[in-house]
Amino acid sequence: MPSKGNSNQLHKATAAISPDRQPDNLSIDRLPEVMRITGLSRPSIYSLKAHGKFPESIDLGPRAVGWIHAEVVEWVEDRIRLSRAEKVVGSRKLPKSLRERNESRANSAPALNAHALEPQETSP
Repeated sequence: MPSKGNSNQLHKATAAISPDRQPDNLSIDRLPEVMRITGLSRPSIYSLKAHGKFPESIDLGPRAVGWIHAEVVEWVEDRIRLSRAEKVVGSRKLPKSLRERNESRANSAPALNAHALEPQETSP
């Protein structure tokens, strides 16, 4: 049975990890649960994780990893927000950060050359 000292150490450790989250939000999901929550396959989860587009897993033991439940749920909520926002592109209802992102994408796209659309004359 854990001693009171261990409980205090756990509370201090969780506060150091994320002061705005309560310890009950630190529940850990194993891969099958993460797959169920996200609707993604195992290879998709690990691919997104490798590209920094999915929450990092945490080591639970020598051959076991898990994900913090709150981070996985937050990731899903972000995907929903982004999906909904992309359907309203150009709307002033978009958050400023998304409008700026869309504008920077549009500005970084190669400019369309009007001459490229004109029919080319062929030499006889």
